[in-house]
Amino acid sequence: ATLRLVEALAGIGHWRYDLATEQVFWSDEVYRIHGLEPRSIAPDFPTVIAAYHADDQSSLVGYVSRAIASGEGYAFKLRLKRPSDGEQRIVRAVAEARCDSEGRTVELFGVFQDITDDENARMQIADSEARYRLLAENARDIVLRAGPQGIISYVSPSCRLLGFEPEQVIGRSTLDFVASEDRERAYAALQQLFSGDEPDPTLDRQFKVKGSGLSPRSVTSRSGKGSWTASGRKLAVRTRHCSRSRS
Repeated sequence: ATLRLVEALAGIGHWRYDLATEQVFWSDEVYRIHGLEPRSIAPDFPTVIAAYHADDQSSLVGYVSRAIASGEGYAFKLRLKRPSDGEQRIVRAVAEARCDSEGRTVELFGVFQDITDDENARMQIADSEARYRLLAENARDIVLRAGPQGIISYVSPSCRLLGFEPEQVIGRSTLDFVASEDRERAYAALQQLFSGDEPDPTLDRQFKVKGSGLSPRSVTSRSGKGSWTASGRKLAVRTRHCSRSRS
């Protein structure tokens, strides 16, 4: 009973495949992941294979065949087509093989998890990042990403307007590009962005930034947006306020 509660809470089931009897055992959570009531069917190997997307069935057969032949486990992420309603889910399985005294594989067993929601969230984040990068790399705005200590992990190619190549900027602190007399205020502004509070939209911040081979230019930021003027040209400076997860 305790194991069933743990599996239900974690969304992870377990299973066994006895090669001698060709019987398959599913825990209650594995049934639920398949969209079935516990013990509503007696699964066998053909039933297991048929539950997967047609394009993934041969992959599953290959994993199982290699495990039986080698006595080694496997892990996969494949598409499941639920027998109950035909809904496609993404599942992850990790398996081990049990061998007899002569080294022959007699049983496969493992754990099973529906990771559809996690995969969808990951793909949405990746898609959002791709759109963000496309915009950043085709804009004249200088777009950068930095952590709480100001270390730059990404900068758009438009940083060349300051006389730098992106590889000269990434890995350095944002404060490296601020004139010495303004660094203390710039650091305080950076910490406010990561404090969890929204930036004050009425507060103007002006800093002098250093370009490669250029005299310091003034950057004025208001609520994450601003501009600086050099030789009559105006360059927009935009910041993206991101929240941090706390472990």
